This record gives sequence, C-alpha cells and structure tokens, in this order.
Amino acid sequence: RAQDLNQPWVFRTVIAHDGSAESVRVADAGSTLAWKPVDDPAGGHPDEAHARKARREQLARDEAAGDEARLLYVALTRARDRCIVWWWPVSRSNKTLLSTLLFGERDADGAIVAGTAAPKFSELSDELTARSLADLEQRGEGTIDVVRMERSAASLVHHIAAPPERAPLEVATLTRDVNEQDVWRWSFTGLMRSFSGAAQESASPAGTDEPDVPGDEVSGGVAAADEGGGAVATGPLVDLPGGTMFGVLVHEALEAVDLSAEPRALAGALQHELATRATRAAMPVDVERLTAGLLATLATPLDPIMPGVALRDIPPRDRVPELVFELPVADTHARVAVADLAAAVTAALAPDDPYRTAFATLTERVDRTRFAGWLAGIVDLALRTSDGRYLVADYKTNRLSDALGRPTYDSHTMHEAMRHGEYALQALLYLVGLHRILERRLPGYDPDTHLAGSAFLFVRGMAGLDTPVRDGVRDGVSMWRPASAAVLAADAVLRGAR
Repeated sequence: RAQDLNQPWVFRTVIAHDGSAESVRVADAGSTLAWKPVDDPAGGHPDEAHARKARREQLARDEAAGDEARLLYVALTRARDRCIVWWWPVSRSNKTLLSTLLFGERDADGAIVAGTAAPKFSELSDELTARSLADLEQRGEGTIDVVRMERSAASLVHHIAAPPERAPLEVATLTRDVNEQDVWRWSFTGLMRSFSGAAQESASPAGTDEPDVPGDEVSGGVAAADEGGGAVATGPLVDLPGGTMFGVLVHEALEAVDLSAEPRALAGALQHELATRATRAAMPVDVERLTAGLLATLATPLDPIMPGVALRDIPPRDRVPELVFELPVADTHARVAVADLAAAVTAALAPDDPYRTAFATLTERVDRTRFAGWLAGIVDLALRTSDGRYLVADYKTNRLSDALGRPTYDSHTMHEAMRHGEYALQALLYLVGLHRILERRLPGYDPDTHLAGSAFLFVRGMAGLDTPVRDGVRDGVSMWRPASAAVLAADAVLRGAR
C-alpha cells in the first residue's frame, strides 16, 4: 500500500473490491439496551433494532470510505518515477472509490462533484469507458497514459506441453553424501565452534556472535604494572561479573538506547534497559554501577582512528547498530578451503601487520578444512567517520589481566585477547560483509579510501575521557586496519576463487 514516502514505482492492482467486508465495524449493543415493553401501547418488539443503529452503520460506512480514500491517495501520490493502476469492469467495481475517481461526474473545473458515484456496471459501456479515460489522459497533460489491455479467449487457455519421450523410470542412485556437514548457514561463532568440534550455529543478535572464552578471561602474560603500575585498569566495570549472560545483557542494552541522546536521558534509558533485561534473565548485577560504567564507555574517545570522538558523539546518521549481512559462500560443489582463505589473506597483509602470523598459522588451530553455503554476521556497530570512511565496531566484555592477574586493557593485552579469540578473523569477515554492502550502495566506492578497518571495544577498559593512551593506543580500544587487498582477497576466496 505504499505507506512509505517516495517509492520508485507503485502498483495499484486490487481495485474491484468494494471493501464491504472490511466496513463491518458496528457492534449493535444498543438494540438490547433500549427494548420497549411488550405490552407498550405504542407497540415495539424486543428484537427490533435500536433507532440509532442505522446512524451507526452509516458512520461506519463513512469511516471505511474515508480509509479507502486515504489509502488511494497514498498509493497515487507516493511514486517517484511511475505509478501503474489496473482497472477492469466487473460486478460491484462501481462501488470502489477508484471507479468514482475515473468515471464520476465532474464540475467545470474538473473536480469530482460531492456525493457523486460511478456509473453502475450495467451502465458503463465501452464507449463511456473509453471517453472518460481519454478525458482523464488529456487532463494529465502528458503525465497520464491510458493503455488498453487486449484480451482474447485463446490467451486465457493454459497449454501444457506434452512431456518429451524419456527412458523408463528407475530408482536413482545417490552419488554423494546428502548429509553435507560443510554446507551450512555459517557465522563466525559457528565456524569457531565447529573448528573445536561443537555443533554448528548461526549468527544471533545481542552479542552472541562471538566464541565463549573460558572464564571470559584472557591474560596478557606481561606484568605491565611492574613499570610503575600505570597500566592497571581501575574503571567501574573491571570487577563486575563475566560470562555470556553478562555479554548479552550489555549488547542488548547498548543496542536498545540512542547513544547520542542527552546525557540524563541516556542514563535513564540505559538503566531502564539494564534493569529490565537483568530481571528478565534473573541475573544478579549491580545495575547502577553497570550503568555508570557503560556511560563511561560511551564517553571514551576512540583514538587513534577517531581522535577525540566518543561513541556518544556520533550522530545516528553516522552509525548503524546491529548491521546484518548474508554472504553466499562459494557453492555446494566448490567449497571454501580454510587453507586457501588463510594463505590469500596472509599474502595480502603487510609484512608488519600485527595479525599476519595469526592468519599464517590459522590452519594449525582449526579442525574444519572447508565450508560452503552462507556466511551470516551481525556487526554491533557500523560507523562512518567525519571524512567519509566506514568501519565495523564490536563490543567485547572480556575480563583481561596482566601476568599478575591485575585488570589490564593496554595494547599488548588486547592484542593477546584478539589472538586468543581469533577476533582478527571475525574482524576480517565483518569487513568483507561491509565491503559487499558498500560496493552495492555507495557511489564511487573505493576500498582503499572508504574502508577504515575495525574497532574492537573492550568496554571494561574504557573509563571515560581520562582513559590512558599508551603508545598512541587508548586502553580498551583495539583498532585494526588491514590492507584493503586482504579484504578483497578474502572476499574473492569466499566467492569461490582458487
């Protein structure tokens, strides 16, 4: 019904229905509330309809006609390029508003006379139809074309061709295993879990599209705090509970609120979402503390890729939460070899890329050697920078620590977490999804110019404006911008290239 504004094309097809079934909107309860006594000298009977029933029915018909008029107006005025309308003379078609618009009586200025109705079916001759539509076409001054659809009896007959001569039917023999474990609707989570021998799983919203880390903890293996203690994180989230349920709670709440809302409104909305979802999940958590910690996360500048800009500073027009993509992966006959994917990406990455070794050794850590079907993904946030570049962002609620067990979210510890969780592979797959979307939707798209990389946001280490910056990297903000050639190489392999 073209409810949205500015559709390129609008088709109006159902025009012979008079809406009578939809116009029954009267509950005649009044008939049972105003009975006249049977022995009333004035007469009357308990089954007699209430005197106002006819009025209520007329109001219902008027309301239905008003709805039809509004819908017809929307259908005829929302096409940017072309509106195509079908009309044909059938029984009761004169009851429709479109018939009144086409054949109703008009005044000297061409406006429909109030209260007029279309001619009855029996009165609408071919000559009258042609004359009325020709007059409408003339008034359109070149914007309206009337096309007569010729119909013959022969065109209504559906001919079924005789089947060709075939050999006698016989039972077919399957030549391959129908239980194809390689063909699936894969997600990053599903790939990682199948690599470890667990069940296949598709992408899910609210942050479950990432593998579970045992204990949700990763140690950086370096006692960074020994050098003055400056790397130990002290934000409000560092010692809150961990685990999948906590991650889902954070993801769902951040997805539901407007990150750029006025601070007080944002705080209220975030606390409400967290409290509602924690109660629903029977999850014991300090909601006030979690709210304060996430507000600090949203206020943390995203250095170095967006210096001085925090998530709360990015307007809605420059961010898309929960960006979903579905990518065909090769086909059921030509599977994607994990070794081919790893080799192509390794060759395309710069020699000093921090995750080049992770891709070069990927086959050493995975069980699955090939896959096909579909690759689905749900990106927590797709962001556009002020200079027109695009990046994928993913929230991480992992608890990271140094070799002494102290909470640490510096670049080295985050790198270890990225390596441990295979997050570089997740980022690359997300960038391929973003690349395919931009390739189809962004005029003049150039991967070298427009792909800004990935931002993995370890929310526990993002403590607001005062979050430390060490060696140009802000705690909790793990940025990776692989060479665009690596994204294109992965895309080519996923499409089935050898």
